[in-house]
Order: sequence, then structure tokens, then C-alpha cells
Amino acid sequence: MNLPAERGGEMKRIGAGVGILLLVCSLGFCAEVKIGYVDVEKVFNSYKKTEDLNNKLRTDQRKTQEKIQKMMKEIEDLQKEMKILSPESKKKKEKVLSKKRGELRTFAKHSHTELLKERERMMSEILQDIDKVIQEEAKRGNYDIILDKRVLLYGNESLDITNKIIKALEK
Repeated sequence: MNLPAERGGEMKRIGAGVGILLLVCSLGFCAEVKIGYVDVEKVFNSYKKTEDLNNKLRTDQRKTQEKIQKMMKEIEDLQKEMKILSPESKKKKEKVLSKKRGELRTFAKHSHTELLKERERMMSEILQDIDKVIQEEAKRGNYDIILDKRVLLYGNESLDITNKIIKALEK
């Protein structure tokens, strides 16, 4: 699963990261500032909770799809049944059929919305976990600045603390 990307946000992040570095360096603090960077997307995709999220969403989606298939089968059965009914009976069944179609549309829409909400909630929780571990590593390692790798045009690999963050999340 990939992290959600903001439209136009990539250049803003790059500009902000470069701006911070230029400001810090122009003030003569480059030699004293400890900087690191993290590939947050790699951390996100490596995190066990992300795998759990994907599994839960697949399971929920499969259950929803099974329910939708069952509802569609009921509608198909009603349509077949209507072919052999008298015109008067057809009118009654048409109301039932219309109601079932409405229930199907409502269920499908509601289920989709709920799956999206659950995904967003769980992703937010995962990103909070990652942020917390990055903050802890910043304190433990006496980092002044930790950047997201996506804002860097170049970063020396010795400044990459991604694997430290992944290991800390596994604990």
C-alpha cells in the first residue's frame, strides 16, 4: 500500500526541506547540526500493522462482496419469477424488486464509505505510530532535524535512519 500523495504537495515538501537546510547552513550551524532522513513510505510498507490493515481490508471487502452477490442473486431470482406471473402479481413483485434494488444500492454505497473510513482511521493510526518512533529516535540520537526522504533531492546514505525506525517499530 502506498502512502496517499498530495497533489502539488511534493514540490512544496522539497522546497520546505531545502529551505530549512539553507537557513540552518546559512546561519553557520551546519557543522553542529545533526541531520537524518527517513523513507517514510518504506517504513509504512515494512510495518506489521500495515500488513494487518491490508489483510483486514481484504477480508472486509470480501465479506461485503459476498453479501452484494447474495443480494444480486435474490434480485435475479425475483426477475426470473416475474416472467411466469400474471400481470397483477407482477406489479406486486415489481415493488419488491424495486425495494431490493434500492437496498442493494444503499448497502453497496454504505459499505464502500465504511471501508474507506476504516482504511483512513487505520492509516492515521499507523502514521502516528511511525511519527512517534521518529520523534523518539530524534531524541535518542540527538538529531536536530529529521526529514522525509521525499523532500530530498540528494541525501548521503550515512544520514538515512530508515532501518533504525523499522527496527524500532518491530519492538
